[in-house]
Amino acid sequence: MKKVYYSISEVAKILEIKSSVLRFWEKEFKELKLKRSKGGRRFYKEKDIALLRKIKKLLYEDGLTIKGAKTALKKKDSLPRKDDLGEIYRLLKETKKILGGKY
Repeated sequence: MKKVYYSISEVAKILEIKSSVLRFWEKEFKELKLKRSKGGRRFYKEKDIALLRKIKKLLYEDGLTIKGAKTALKKKDSLPRKDDLGEIYRLLKETKKILGGKY
């Protein structure tokens, strides 16, 4: 069973990076919106971990700078989402009917 929240040490272990790197990325990438306890402890959700994996890939595997990774994340966010794709497909079918099914 998956957990709802993970501590910074658990996430560091999962991603095989240091906790200090996670704290640094939290300051640099505004997309990371972590839940914090009253005492200030960070709690990561699955979606946070998925975003951190993307960031790690962009920086470590793709060799991008922090600025480049920020730009890449913004571009990926601008792509149509699954919900949008269904609407696009519906509009294309409707357009095809209007054009007489020739295309």
